[in-house]
Amino acid sequence: MKAKFRRLNVWNDSLSLAKEVYQFTEFVRSERKFYLSDQVNRAALSIVSNIAEGSDSGSDASFCRYLNIASGSLAEIRAQLDLCKEVGLIDASTYQTLELKATKIYFQIKALKSSLN
Repeated sequence: MKAKFRRLNVWNDSLSLAKEVYQFTEFVRSERKFYLSDQVNRAALSIVSNIAEGSDSGSDASFCRYLNIASGSLAEIRAQLDLCKEVGLIDASTYQTLELKATKIYFQIKALKSSLN
């Protein structure tokens, strides 16, 4: 039986974002910015995990709580990417790509929460 979260576009897009964040943080890690690298990776993992867990939580209200946590983790990633941009750890192209994906996921989470209410 295929887990239902795998059918959600928002989960698949979040998985893609997490993969790209992990790839980006290999560079950050090589620059000896371990704390920042670990923090942004944990936030990316949190988005994917909370969407998956929430989709199987048993109620729409519970799923919305998990989506709120995922949304908070998404905001955390966006803030961390802004910091990376400000201190020169991310090039403009990578920043733009990740920011566009994060924006898309933000609206997907918002729409999914609205459909559950």
